Amino acid sequence: MSVWESDDLGLVALRTTWPLFGVTAVVFALRIYCRLRYTPRLGGGLYVDDFITGGCLLMLLVFCILLSVAVQDGVGKHYVTLSDHAKLQAGMWNAILSGLTPWMCTLPKFAIITTLKRILNYGTKTAVLLWGLALSSQASVVALTAWGFAQCTPTPFQWDRSIAGGTCSDPAIYVNLSFFVYSYSTALDVFFALYPVPFVMRLSMPLKTRIGVSASLSLSWVGFGISIYKFSIFDKIGALLVTDPSFPLVYLCMTHAAEGSFLMISTSLATLRPLFRSMKRHVSTVAGNSNEPSKRRTVGHSRAFHPCSHSQVNCIITSRSNAEWVPLDNQPGNDTDAVRDITVQKTIEVSVSNQSLSGQTSQSNSTVDRDPRYSL
Repeated sequence: MSVWESDDLGLVALRTTWPLFGVTAVVFALRIYCRLRYTPRLGGGLYVDDFITGGCLLMLLVFCILLSVAVQDGVGKHYVTLSDHAKLQAGMWNAILSGLTPWMCTLPKFAIITTLKRILNYGTKTAVLLWGLALSSQASVVALTAWGFAQCTPTPFQWDRSIAGGTCSDPAIYVNLSFFVYSYSTALDVFFALYPVPFVMRLSMPLKTRIGVSASLSLSWVGFGISIYKFSIFDKIGALLVTDPSFPLVYLCMTHAAEGSFLMISTSLATLRPLFRSMKRHVSTVAGNSNEPSKRRTVGHSRAFHPCSHSQVNCIITSRSNAEWVPLDNQPGNDTDAVRDITVQKTIEVSVSNQSLSGQTSQSNSTVDRDPRYSL
């Protein structure tokens, strides 16, 4: 069944926006954990981009709360099924949500810019370019929001046509301005998805880290896909608004929230690399400890297959990393006992050496995890 055949688009929007907020909040919480755990510094390990992303997440929460209230007042239901009072309430909430949702598409771009500044450390000219693009996009959103409430005089005349003396400007002005704002925002999504890739790939980081950072920052391609979908349903929503004004607009607002959510996730995933590396090392350590007894038994029992002579004993000692021939001189006498003593001694030495190497490796990894150069 098509989404437009639903009797309540408000419930569809709620079932989408609240889970999106939950996923975004979890990713952001992991981001803060990585900051405090792996990049300790003065100020708690938090950076400007963390506070901007937190502000965007707070706005998404406010939108979800307002959407829940609006759905209870009739937003998303068919206009003919609402009472006269519910029709007025639905029209008011349509105006409020329409003014709020464009901000969720543009504010996360500031978090992307500050994240790129910390990773790439670009110069003044690049900073002016990036901030100029983001600020101009935000200015267009401010203009769209202001015109949305100023297009009718008085403002309540938008949803209450019974007000005497009320007038409204041509609706085409708002439609054309909306199309420009969303087109500009979509173009910036593509730009910020492609721009950092060549610069990140030239950083002095491990190749896997560079690929991971580039892929996470390019997740804004998902926002671009959502924007293309929004453009594809503009005509459908415009046609429905004429005859059923309370029904379709909440679905468009939901797509704005989804775009902003994916932009926030894309900026946060790039900072979770230390957590992924720590989890991978923990899994490897657990797997190595579970295999240690079997490896030690293999080395201990291998003496039965070593070729030994009365004048010289040659034993193959197998360790975790390689196998080498170790010549062991033996005196005439109890050859079997000598071989057993030598084998046991070498087995203990190999085990101790492996434990020492494991300890050194763990200590080295711990140092890398705490090095801010490897933490994004």
